[in-house]
Amino acid sequence: MFTTKKQIINFYKEKLRTNKSWVIKGLSVIYNYQLEVEQESKDAKFHNGVGFSALDAEILSSFHEQYEKKKNLSEKQFATLFKLMPKYAGQLVNHSMAIGKLRKEGREYIFAK
Repeated sequence: MFTTKKQIINFYKEKLRTNKSWVIKGLSVIYNYQLEVEQESKDAKFHNGVGFSALDAEILSSFHEQYEKKKNLSEKQFATLFKLMPKYAGQLVNHSMAIGKLRKEGREYIFAK
């Protein structure tokens, strides 16, 4: 299946460009990596390698909060998510590995069943 981390990151990027359920789940995961102070201010105050970038923090935080309240986003909002979220694929791969949904066995990356 996937033998390099770059391959699995590219797989995630493609899903984040095209799949609504992947992009919403990814949005939630990355939002939850934001520190509480960053969530409240909708800003990226710390350069800690996780969470949204300073450029994306405000809009992506607002999309997350709207989705949490209404369980829906507009097609225009999804288009923006499909454009912005692929840059977070590496963080999402690391998250999947940390929680055991993705693991490396020998030379392959394997999704847990």
